[in-house]
Amino acid sequence: MASHKLFVSNIKHSMTTQDLRDLFTGFGEIKGVQIVHGRGFGFVIFATTEQAELAKKSLSGREFEGKTLHIEDAKPFRGN
Repeated sequence: MASHKLFVSNIKHSMTTQDLRDLFTGFGEIKGVQIVHGRGFGFVIFATTEQAELAKKSLSGREFEGKTLHIEDAKPFRGN
């Protein structure tokens, strides 16, 4: 099974990778977490697409620390 990456935006700039990991714990096996500091977004990689979909459906649109989370499938990076 292939891993699945989620793009998580509208998070507090002070959020840490551990905060983001804790938020998504319980939806499945997390393979990786990355925060783009100072930008208000990050990525969460789940072991399976099914786990990622469950997390996305459960958390997208939910308020967390005063901000409404936006979660979608991460798009592949296409550099110049």
